[in-house]
Amino acid sequence: MLIKILFFIIIFSVIVIAHEGGHCVIGKMSGIGVKEFSIGLGPTIVGFRRGETLYSIKLLPFGGVTIFEGDEPGEEDSPRSFRKANPGARFATVLAGPFMNFMLAFLLSLIVIGSVGYDLPVLHSVIEGYPAEEAGLAGGDRIVSINGRKIDIYRDITMWTMFNEGIQAEVVYERDGATYKTLITPKYSEEDGRYLFGFKGPMEYTRGNPLQVIRYSAVEVRYWMEITIKSLIMLFKGRFTVNDLSGPVGVAEVVGDVYESSKPSGAFYIWINMLSLDESAALSGT
Repeated sequence: MLIKILFFIIIFSVIVIAHEGGHCVIGKMSGIGVKEFSIGLGPTIVGFRRGETLYSIKLLPFGGVTIFEGDEPGEEDSPRSFRKANPGARFATVLAGPFMNFMLAFLLSLIVIGSVGYDLPVLHSVIEGYPAEEAGLAGGDRIVSINGRKIDIYRDITMWTMFNEGIQAEVVYERDGATYKTLITPKYSEEDGRYLFGFKGPMEYTRGNPLQVIRYSAVEVRYWMEITIKSLIMLFKGRFTVNDLSGPVGVAEVVGDVYESSKPSGAFYIWINMLSLDESAALSGT
């Protein structure tokens, strides 16, 4: 339990440092006074002052804050207040936080993809009795697109069926250098609790050269961005509820589950899966 809590705190802290660090650094570079940079919320556990800024760690490991001059009543006339900075400086300072989330996610993706590879959308096989088998697809086929949506990694297929439940789709795939098209309607699986084409994805990840690592790291960031945005859209449409969202407790449970599932494979895979979790959390927190 102690190890799970430690991983949870580290993941949250890394995201907070990147996000709030972006606000803090660009604010200072823009001439805006930074009164405090803190990790966590609540009472201060420990802190030190460097120049005008207090750097502190708070009791509750949830979130963080960058306090600029002018943020508190009576400071509006401070010459280095956030409100008195020019519009470009204010915009850059606000944008720096989300930008650092993306940069953190990309950096973590480089480490993960460079270490374990990426999941090409090449079928290992198809499930007997499901639409993919009936449409004639087989192991070795590479899925190119679904309803015109380009498929870069196998998880793009899973994401498509998640957000387009039971919808008939035009699937474009490659086999032996030739391209084919077919119409497939996903079938509901009682066992999995969702709609499936009947594909079985690759059994192992593909390792690539440095350029491919960079490319698929960008694809990984795009994937998690798309998951986050589409989930929010489904929430507003009423297909998801707030009960489907995870607060700090839910995230802590996910961290614990990832740790437990990775533990039999050894420390390396614990490390990689935690990095992957941190990557998705960084993008979800933008």
